[in-house]
Amino acid sequence: MPLGEIYVGMNGLTANHTVTLNATPTLGDEVTVKDEDGSLAEFEIIINGNGNNIDGSGTYTMTASQNGIKGAVTMRFGANGWALI
Repeated sequence: MPLGEIYVGMNGLTANHTVTLNATPTLGDEVTVKDEDGSLAEFEIIINGNGNNIDGSGTYTMTASQNGIKGAVTMRFGANGWALI
């Protein structure tokens, strides 16, 4: 069971936007980033691991082609950093 659950709803984007995760997460923490209004149709949402990798990379980029318009990603923090679930 996750220790901390954080929801980041993105809407009204007029340019690409970066979401920076907590630099000191706790094992089991979960973060969900959601395109609430279809902004991914025109812009990207970049998730910055803030020193912790996201599936082996320092950032993860949400796009319409990868995540779908109004798409979402959920990540759980474990021993090897953030993992997309």
